[in-house]
Formats: sequence, C-alpha cells, structure tokens
Amino acid sequence: MSSSVGNGGRPSVGIVAMGARPGLSGGINVYTQDLVQALADHSSRYDYVVLVSGSMEQWQFRTWPRHVRFISLDDHTRFDHVYHLSWFIKRIVCDHVMDLNTYIDLKSMNSLLRREGIQVLHYPRTAIPSRHQQLQVPIVLTFFDMQHEYMPEFFTEVELEQRKKVFYPSAERADYIIAPSAFTAVSLREKFKISENKLVSVPVGIPKNCRRMSPDAVALVRSKYHLPDRYVIYPANPWLHKNHARLMSALRLLKDSRLLKVNLVLTGKLQNTTWSAMPLALAAGIEDQVYDLGYVPSDDMPALYSGADMLIFPSLFEGFGIPLLEAMACGIPVTAARSTSIPDVTGDAAFLFDPMDPTDIADAIYRVMSDGILADDLAQRGLERAKHFAWPVLVEALEEVYAKASFVERKPLLNIR
Repeated sequence: MSSSVGNGGRPSVGIVAMGARPGLSGGINVYTQDLVQALADHSSRYDYVVLVSGSMEQWQFRTWPRHVRFISLDDHTRFDHVYHLSWFIKRIVCDHVMDLNTYIDLKSMNSLLRREGIQVLHYPRTAIPSRHQQLQVPIVLTFFDMQHEYMPEFFTEVELEQRKKVFYPSAERADYIIAPSAFTAVSLREKFKISENKLVSVPVGIPKNCRRMSPDAVALVRSKYHLPDRYVIYPANPWLHKNHARLMSALRLLKDSRLLKVNLVLTGKLQNTTWSAMPLALAAGIEDQVYDLGYVPSDDMPALYSGADMLIFPSLFEGFGIPLLEAMACGIPVTAARSTSIPDVTGDAAFLFDPMDPTDIADAIYRVMSDGILADDLAQRGLERAKHFAWPVLVEALEEVYAKASFVERKPLLNIR
C-alpha cells in the first residue's frame, strides 16, 4: 500500500455515500448507512472518509469515532444543465448513483482524493457515476441490482437504456466487486462476463437495531399505527417485481377457500412515491385487511417485525433481500419466494413458495399460521441463521478487500479536465 495515510494516521478508504437518504431509495440505502456504522464500530485497520451529498443532517444521529470523517461533495460541485435529466431517468439512476443535478468534475475529485489521502474508493450502491469511472484510484463496488437483465418488461425503454449505460461499465471499471449473494455473483459472471478473480462474496450485515423487542415495545408500535393484534408483514415499495398483486390474490384465496382472514401490514413505500398497493387490495376485495403504513422510520421496524406472525416476502427479484435478515434477527418466521437470491440468504430458515402461483403463496401462509411447531422452528432457525450476518465478521472481510484493492496500480491521468 502507498505510504500516504489519512488524518488519523492510518491508511484511508473513501466510502461514496452520495444520495443515501433514508426513505428515498430502497434497501441499497439501508446497506450504505449500515455499512458506514459498521465500519465506525468495528474497523481496526483504516480511517474512513465518507463522501456525501445534500444535507449532513441524516448523519448526525450519533457520535462518530475519530477514524470516520464526513465530507460533503456539494462543496466541490457545479451545476450542469446538460446533465439534468427528466424525473423518470433521475429516479432509476439517482437511486443507485448520485444526485444528477450536480456533479464533481474529474480533476476536482482526483484533487480531493489526494488531499484526503484516500487510497481506495468503495461505491456501495451498485453503480459508479460515469464521470468517476476514470478516477485513478482503486475502486471497490458492491453490486446488487441486475433486475433489468432478467425482467426487462418491468422497465421503460428509457430506463433500460440508462441502466445499460451505467451498470455494466461500472462492473467493468471496478477493480473488485463485492457480491452480496451467490445469485448475484453468478449473474455477474454469466451476464457481464466478470472475471472470478475480481469477485468477492461478502453478504449484507444485520442492521444494528434489529432484535426481538419486548411485548411493551410491540404494544406501543401497534397502538401508534392502529394495527390489529395479529398480522403478517411485508416491507417493500410497491414496484412491480415486489409482486404485491399475487400476494393480494393469495390473501383473497385464503379468505374464500379457508375462511382465514389474514391482516397484512405493508411498509417500505418511499417518501417520494405517490402510488401505493392499496388499489391492488381494493381489486382483490381485501381492502379491510391491508394496512399500508407507507414510509416507517427504521426505529419502529424491529417492533413491527416482532409483533408479526410472519414475514411474507413474495418478491420476484432480489440481489439480496435485507428484510429477510431483519425478520430473522427479530425472531419471526419467514415465508418467502423461491427465487433469485432469497434461498441464498435464508438457507433452511424459511418456508419457500412459488411466487408466480397465488395458490402456493396462500398455502405457505396457511401452513405457517396454522402450525405452531413449524412457526416456532422457523423462528429459531432464523435466529441461528442471522448469526452468519454479524457485522464484526463482515467488516474483517471488507477490510481484506480494501487491502487487496490498495495494491492495484493505476497510472495518473495527465491534463485532466
């Protein structure tokens, strides 16, 4: 590694957290924020410089140790009208990359890296902004999302084009790619022809606040959101691949064929999303069973999980699936789709079903709700499974990746503009 060190006297790694605002993107934001916290709590080898955009307020929820510093890239940006795209492009790219109405130019970014003594950059949000792909510093990329390669029908032509412009070049540029699941690693090899030599498997860690909550805490959150005594929970923004429609059909089947009324609590809707899953509930005739809470602060989620009979997770596509971890850590049974990365994450700790078949979804819900022994066994298996995703161990693995990346030699660019 270069002899250059950060302000804390140790080698420095930059974590690019631009756009990581709670409630404005999906699990990728949860991962970014939890990653920074984990590095703050468990790092033993590096100083970390967290590069953020927008307000610093979201990062002021705790006291940070000396080896973690924050720098706002807004102080180094300039407005570019050409780069300001329409809102639907912004949604699909900004959620994974950065705010598109500002950017830091290549020369300024390289100067910033030299000044701060940053030897490795980690982009944890699947993509590297195109203007950063020429940076002369080793780059580590955590890659989650390749849904467009499998389910292009869920995207507009514009969205598909933008994803193709950003995602594959990002994977190509990265010196090391962290694949959070076996499915994602296989996808990178098969779809993008990424070399095995630069793929590293490091899963997502359990969010810091996820644990089984007391009955009093459960009662408080149930009262706060006016929830029934019994419910199942599904935290997912109502994107098409989250498969809410078939879940509603399954609940209607249970109501009609087994006379079982299952209350469903929905969370995870993004703060900038105007549409919801309630029209699907109305269409299925189960609107009185569905409680759509919209965006729920992360502090309330452990109690919401703990009060649920189960997590129901019918998603058609996941690069990882953080709610699976959260539910297992909170000690509730997990019923989930037999698709993409989900079996990688749950192992033997979930009751799996065919997400394309509402009858199979309904049968899975019925089995777990009607069989207390099965439900208890799944909950216990989940608690044991969750131990494999402890951040202290994962931070050690991440720092090994940073160490490998630090030895990648990149020639400096001349006359950068």
